[in-house]
Amino acid sequence: MLRKITLLLTALAALAAVLFTGGAASADPGDGDNRPCVTAREWRKVHDGMGMGQVHDIFDTRGLLHYGALNWDWSEDTFRVYKPCPGFGSRQGLVVWYDNYMNGNTFHVWDKYRSTNPALRF
Repeated sequence: MLRKITLLLTALAALAAVLFTGGAASADPGDGDNRPCVTAREWRKVHDGMGMGQVHDIFDTRGLLHYGALNWDWSEDTFRVYKPCPGFGSRQGLVVWYDNYMNGNTFHVWDKYRSTNPALRF
């Protein structure tokens, strides 16, 4: 009888952990919507200095590479354009600039804005 009570309490504790934490180790840094577009909330989470991988995890997409340049000192600049989700203003692309000046091979955000270029419209 004591064994059954122990098993029941263990099962209830495991169930409570999953229910109250949203799943075992499933901490999604974005909205958790997993759509390949950017919500206003996701856009606000991205700041200068964040790694490109962090941004892609938040946005649930890698965006489209539109520009990449190798500079005289072997550093690189690049920008990617991300599609805004419906309800997040216009269909103009969301531009995030990255560089690897301070971090070798790792790209980090140095600017972001909504494009005004008609060619970057989704």
